[in-house]
Amino acid sequence: MTSGANPGDLLAARILDALPQTQCTRCGYPDCASYAQAISRGEAGINQCPPGGADGVARLALLTGQAAIPLDPEFGIEAPRSVVFIDEAWCIGCTLCIKACPTDAIIGSNKRMHTVIEALCTGCDLCLPVCPVDCIVVENASGTATGWQAWSPGLAAQARERYEFSSYRRKRDADEAAKKLEEKAHIKLADLAAHSQHTDPAVLDQKRQVIEAALERSSSRRLTISLLKAEATDVALRKFVDQVEKATLPSMVMVCFSMAGGTGSGYWFTPSARLRCSRSSGSGLELCNSRAVCA
Repeated sequence: MTSGANPGDLLAARILDALPQTQCTRCGYPDCASYAQAISRGEAGINQCPPGGADGVARLALLTGQAAIPLDPEFGIEAPRSVVFIDEAWCIGCTLCIKACPTDAIIGSNKRMHTVIEALCTGCDLCLPVCPVDCIVVENASGTATGWQAWSPGLAAQARERYEFSSYRRKRDADEAAKKLEEKAHIKLADLAAHSQHTDPAVLDQKRQVIEAALERSSSRRLTISLLKAEATDVALRKFVDQVEKATLPSMVMVCFSMAGGTGSGYWFTPSARLRCSRSSGSGLELCNSRAVCA
């Protein structure tokens, strides 16, 4: 064991290596890595991965020292591996399936025909619910073989590598787009009169306030996400952070999360400060815009 290594992190890494890497989210977590972390912390069962099937449960039982148990049907059933195809006659080129695919196995462009690269499809089915014209067809790719009998370490490694790169690419593209928008806003703000058709000082002041508010929201959102990630020691909060990162937040927002015994705690986030607060709450998580709820 590496000196100073966190045993929980090492266990999570071994668990992640044992998962099929379909990134299907059927386990209730945003990806295989999140599920592995939850298992290592005792926050999720070892029987929540339908793609891994009974063999997968046995592998996780061996790693965690737990008894092998049947797959929990709440998360799905063990079934043959599937791949999807797009009926090109019905495809309208909306790109929604491309955005939903965790391994970039679908190619195409806006208003152009899309195609699935069969060898890269993990059968996650995440593209199915987003297709507005139901032009995606699911086909059996493994006959009667199910679970790890229908999958392989090579396919899992490929899926994991592609998912990690896809996640990196999407974040990079989003960050670059946000940076360009902020730079454009700062340029306009520096010489608003030259970038506006209006000459009325009152109108220019109003536009300046709108731009400054937008920049403040952007800055606040980045700070909110970074602080949330640093504070995310609770599994429900970690899952919530993944959702928050994709959402637009107000310039000041309070994030409350429930703790044992119904006591809630959270933080106020602004562009320049973080104020901790506590209050009694029920279960779950919420965003609120009123400081009064945390009095």
